[in-house]
Amino acid sequence: MPDGKIEMNESSLISRKKFDGFGWVLKIAPAPTSRRWKEALYLPAPAAGWRQPPEGIRYEDNGSIAIRDGTMAPGEEFLGKMWSILPEDVAGRYKLVLFIDGKEVRTEKFSISD
Repeated sequence: MPDGKIEMNESSLISRKKFDGFGWVLKIAPAPTSRRWKEALYLPAPAAGWRQPPEGIRYEDNGSIAIRDGTMAPGEEFLGKMWSILPEDVAGRYKLVLFIDGKEVRTEKFSISD
């Protein structure tokens, strides 16, 4: 938030005028071994302003999918990530798909509006 405060709301509509980011948190049963996670963010169209991806993110499908992945340590049960909304980001319908050890565990659909 521009004033330095963080406000968390569950919503399927994110207003670019009110919010400057979004995120998710997932609670899963802890495992005795490490696990791989992946999130795939599907944009409504390739983001024209996206150039080089930030560290830890890669683009697929000409920039209309952003992929981020990593490893959960043994015993971890919470996983969460944040995304920033930039002026050049495409308004419209988005889909976020989360995978644990290659298995889809959650899909969320939402819209970003101007």
